[in-house]
Amino acid sequence: MLPEGAINCVVYDLSMGGARVRLVAQLQKEQRVRLDIEKLSPLNAEVVWLGIGMVGIRFTDDPAFIGRTLGPLLAGGAAQRSP
Repeated sequence: MLPEGAINCVVYDLSMGGARVRLVAQLQKEQRVRLDIEKLSPLNAEVVWLGIGMVGIRFTDDPAFIGRTLGPLLAGGAAQRSP
């Protein structure tokens, strides 16, 4: 996530709409950020909620772009969880 420089984070609950992200830095609600996931195109997002050590982000890019970027990753993760 890049408010003003790179901040390491751990992504939880990744979906086409956004993600729950654990990080140490302080962000503000409605702050614009960019999520960079290794080997994927960066995704623009906005902070929609704040928690202790966690934030919720909503992706703001075109849904078709988000689908092309995250689709293979999410499909692969769902396939791995299936028995």
